[in-house]
Amino acid sequence: MAEDGKTPDINVEECFGDSTDSETYENKQETEGSCKITTMIRKRQTSTSKIDDILESQSRGKMRRAIYTHGRPPWFDGTGKKPSNAFIIGICGGSSSGKTTVATNIVASMGLPWVNIITMDSFYKILTPEQRELAAKDDYNFDVPDALEMDLVLETLQKLKVGNSAIIPQYCFTTHSRIENASKIHYGSDVIIFEGILAFYDKRIRDMMDVKVFVDADADVRLARRLKRDTELRGRTPQSVLNQYTKFVKPAYEKYCEEFKSYADIIANNNTNDISACRVAVDFIVRKCEAILKDKGYVFDKREDSPAYNIYLPDEVLSSTLPRNLVTTEKPYNMNGVYKQIKESIHSKADFIKISEKIMRQIGNDSINKYKDDNKPNTVISYTVCHRIIENSINYDINNIQQGDMLVKIQPLSNIPELFSVNLPRNVHIGKCFLMDPIISSGSVLMAIRVLLDHHVKENDIYICGILMSDKAAKLIAYAYPNITMIVMDLEKKSKIDALKPGIYQYFD
Repeated sequence: MAEDGKTPDINVEECFGDSTDSETYENKQETEGSCKITTMIRKRQTSTSKIDDILESQSRGKMRRAIYTHGRPPWFDGTGKKPSNAFIIGICGGSSSGKTTVATNIVASMGLPWVNIITMDSFYKILTPEQRELAAKDDYNFDVPDALEMDLVLETLQKLKVGNSAIIPQYCFTTHSRIENASKIHYGSDVIIFEGILAFYDKRIRDMMDVKVFVDADADVRLARRLKRDTELRGRTPQSVLNQYTKFVKPAYEKYCEEFKSYADIIANNNTNDISACRVAVDFIVRKCEAILKDKGYVFDKREDSPAYNIYLPDEVLSSTLPRNLVTTEKPYNMNGVYKQIKESIHSKADFIKISEKIMRQIGNDSINKYKDDNKPNTVISYTVCHRIIENSINYDINNIQQGDMLVKIQPLSNIPELFSVNLPRNVHIGKCFLMDPIISSGSVLMAIRVLLDHHVKENDIYICGILMSDKAAKLIAYAYPNITMIVMDLEKKSKIDALKPGIYQYFD
């Protein structure tokens, strides 16, 4: 209810069974719709074109880097695969109808571990110099299908739907061009929200959507919002906004968007500035989406420490023998070798680091020399907090050796790995990749492997190198990724490694 006690001016229409076929997204400070977003976004849940929880995402020279403000939970299960296709919600509507407001509030309301919001504006075509001149004079039409790379949109959504990673370009409305070296890497998600004024145009894309939402508002309401947004946030004059609206925006709406309503499963008429009205629409949409998701087997749990997927398989499905893709330099379960050296040094962090560097220098460099590809770039990657030990241990003067790193941490309450940063060479997929960690935890390395696979590294080009690994970790890795090679000095029972020191896997943190 509104503050005056009247019912908010909003109408939500359900169109399931009646459909004939199954703008610009800015950050949270810009509200495209009728109401500001007051609901706090749940941690580790949103991934957008302006990604709120990616602190930094850059492509500079030979490196591609992403830093997350919150840990990214697993998007795969114990088999190394995403257990089901992502659920796609399509949101369409006129410019400034409130698509982004609805999309962002859906994210805040759904109890799923990771949601990607993809805006169609990221996929505008790269303009020629002549077209840029027209755009600078507000004389280029961005509101027609030909202005967008529909094939790239389709390819991106297809990748994300099956759980693969995808690179999302970034478009700058000031220079009317893509922002060079600023594309975003999106990993697998449970739900994808795809929004744009032409989101329902391409039948191939429309057919991928599980739910289609049309956000509607009267023309004068949309124009008022667009004037406010573009003059306050994009530095444009009121006259230029009006000229573009009259010449391009309004005709495009009449030509395309009116027809798109017939494709919608849900129509939300969003003419009000009342926050409760926005929530009424969002709650209705979320209930519909959750009902369909539950039918598909999704389990909703809104606790933030609830794991997304169980990446640890039960012992009964694992082999009783050690995997064939495991190489040890010492006899397994030999507690008088490096295990003893680690145990004797564990009481002093300085001694522990010193002995770890010494042993990693041996196992790491020997593994690289034996398995590297002499004709392609090989990448040495640290993926836990011990990256300095790896840097001090590996001889990077070897031909064709390059560095990369990730940061994966195990959450103590859930025992689930979370990805905090990725910094990999752009050509990481070409040669061999060596994942280095002194004391190998199955959770952390499973996450690191999945990231490499999502960067198109071949499974048989991945090598795991370390000092100690538990037999359970080796079996878990071999079960999910049988073509990966594991090289360690010693293999021990997990209980023996855990007994070295509480929190041994995070000792370098």
